[in-house]
Amino acid sequence: MNKYPYFILILLISSFTFAQNDTIKLNNGDVIVGRVKSMDKSILTFATKYSDDDFTIYWLNVIEFNSPRNFIIAFNDGERINTKIHMNPDNPKEIKILKNNQVTHEKLSEIVLIDRFDHNFFSRLHASIDFGVSLKKDQNYKEMTGNLILNYPTQHWKYSLSASTSYSKQDSTSNISRNEIDATVVRFFKKDWFAAVSVNLLSSSVQNLKLRITENLGGGYFFINSNQYALGAGAGLAFNSESYTDNLNPKKNSLESFLKVQFFIYDIGNKVSLNASVMGSPSITEKRRFRLDSNFYIKYQITSDLYIKTSLTYNFDNQPAEGASRDDYVLQPSFGWDNN
Repeated sequence: MNKYPYFILILLISSFTFAQNDTIKLNNGDVIVGRVKSMDKSILTFATKYSDDDFTIYWLNVIEFNSPRNFIIAFNDGERINTKIHMNPDNPKEIKILKNNQVTHEKLSEIVLIDRFDHNFFSRLHASIDFGVSLKKDQNYKEMTGNLILNYPTQHWKYSLSASTSYSKQDSTSNISRNEIDATVVRFFKKDWFAAVSVNLLSSSVQNLKLRITENLGGGYFFINSNQYALGAGAGLAFNSESYTDNLNPKKNSLESFLKVQFFIYDIGNKVSLNASVMGSPSITEKRRFRLDSNFYIKYQITSDLYIKTSLTYNFDNQPAEGASRDDYVLQPSFGWDNN
């Protein structure tokens, strides 16, 4: 049997596969061939066929980038486009992209997000999940926590779903639980403006909340949006529907305004990121009522897929349910996985 046709076929397949690869060059002269998975929070995730683990590369160390594939690219001025990426041969620190049907040159340093634009739903879905467990001999204390985050980006939209749970028990006291689910849709506009709608579900035994459903509608602006850090703020209206775990407090509905500030830091080494957000909600229909919701986490990326994280969630209500605490907090050390 003639083996040459098979050999030629293998060469053709290999050549096609290589042609579909992405190529990056680093400021130390290294050239890496493979596939870009994403660039977010100043970290480029890059897969190669000669390593089981993905490479995580500090974005500002990249001085050349070539790819035959389409990506969603976001710039520090808020503009988002869907395009292929090719290096500018006259200036390796710039790329050539097609924008508004014209070829333009853009600086690598002005790109703050690169996301693969696959047509497969699951290829574009970003997921992370983590768990934490605490055990103490004293009073037989046990605590379990968990978090799930799903993000699905498109060129101008981002769909997010997050869920968190915390449960603890010990001898001689009541069990404590806190569960939260948040679904958010964000529409990005030029010049770093955005609009958002979200639905939040919260139950907390500490605050005697059987269920609080909060529907938010608002918009905002990123004052700073770079590869090192980002600062954004948003405002709008929220409708609350609350029910309680006892018979002392009747169900109630209320209308609130809200102001939210969020801050990210990406440039703490190549593996550490920080996220902090604070939202104040003065009530419109309930006299002098004010609520505060804040979240903070610091995350260390062990590998491209595994991380450890410590997060703190704090809720405050100056008019809580009768017999309930004015505030509630959860401190969660956890270990997790994400698919970048």
